Amino acid sequence: MTSAAFLPVHTLAAEVAARRLSPVDLADECLARIERLEPRLRAFVSVNATNARLAAEAADKAIRAGHPVGPLHGIPIAIKDLVEIEGEVAMGGSAAWRNRRAPHTATLVHRLMAAGMINLGKTHTVEFAYGGWGTNQHLGTPWNPWDATTHRTPGGSSSGSGVAVAARMAPCAIGTDTGGSVRIPAAWNGITGLKTSIGRISTFGVLPLSPTLDTPGPITRDIEDAALLLAVLQGEDRRDWHTLGVRDVDPMVDHRQTVLGRQPIEQAAYGAFLISVGSRVDHRQVRAPRSCDHDRRRECGRRSGGELQGQQNFPDRHHFHSGSNTVCRRQSQGGMDQPRMENPRVGRFHQTRRRLHRTSSNRFRHCEATSTRRHRASRSEVEPDRRYQLGDGLIVKIESVSNAGARCLPDQD
Repeated sequence: MTSAAFLPVHTLAAEVAARRLSPVDLADECLARIERLEPRLRAFVSVNATNARLAAEAADKAIRAGHPVGPLHGIPIAIKDLVEIEGEVAMGGSAAWRNRRAPHTATLVHRLMAAGMINLGKTHTVEFAYGGWGTNQHLGTPWNPWDATTHRTPGGSSSGSGVAVAARMAPCAIGTDTGGSVRIPAAWNGITGLKTSIGRISTFGVLPLSPTLDTPGPITRDIEDAALLLAVLQGEDRRDWHTLGVRDVDPMVDHRQTVLGRQPIEQAAYGAFLISVGSRVDHRQVRAPRSCDHDRRRECGRRSGGELQGQQNFPDRHHFHSGSNTVCRRQSQGGMDQPRMENPRVGRFHQTRRRLHRTSSNRFRHCEATSTRRHRASRSEVEPDRRYQLGDGLIVKIESVSNAGARCLPDQD
């Protein structure tokens, strides 16, 4: 018989609702796997074993009494350490905040608990969620479970959530995505991550990296599980103005006809949401997914027998990454005053981040000049100590020329 820890969320929900599986047994299996695997994989910052068992017992009694609160009642979940729960430690991946207690509970946690889900614990993240490798030099880097001999990076910044789901320590987890922090660990760990649209899920109570780009999202075994969690997490929240006026969607309507074809591809879009799929997904009927490449959409739809519905003009990906990276870097260093004026907590968060990164401020400026403003000329055309005007009007000074290209800095003269 297959262990309950290896079943996807939608199967577990059906088993629990039919009373063929007890939430207590399910929680015990997950906690047993955490106890056995955590010393090596290091996915969790903290494990709420006692509270999880109490919540599982309460869920079991309510379901047996005929009072389930929703389709996910009694299902365990892991939560990224960027999401606050009142009274619990919320470090945001930083050793400087080891003793910091969250002043309130995030809206998305309220909704998970209202749906009857059971919090197993908080998972590791890159320090202040600023990084895609999943590494954390101070608190430890989770171990990618697909290689038992070599410590390989799990992807980030939601590294612990990705490892917890991939290692079957939790059926699902919560991550946050600013520039790929849900999609990267999902792809690197062979699971599924849902990058939601801004305003779809409230970010209140989620420590900010870039308030303009931050989006929480589920990390699960498959797309159906992601749709189930999205239905619980979405909704307006008066404490997050991004959510106001955003209409809820029903992701479960014909979801098997909406997403992917029989050929596994790395990324596709589910309606208005970007999904990173690391495992093979096979649905009988599909229509072409929306992605950043119209030709790829057309070909995917043709192979799967689907029909392309509408066409959208997407910006060039180089311009998109240049702009989003610049916004993220500036906001992560507290460069925008308006969010700090609206929310003093955001200001204190950015002040701590800026203090920790003060010594590397020159590195950030150099990175912006070299990675997003690279001069695309051949080596023979570029000479050191000369000034050049790029296509967007920026004037740069060539510092040095190597086989890797020209290293340039913004001209300050």
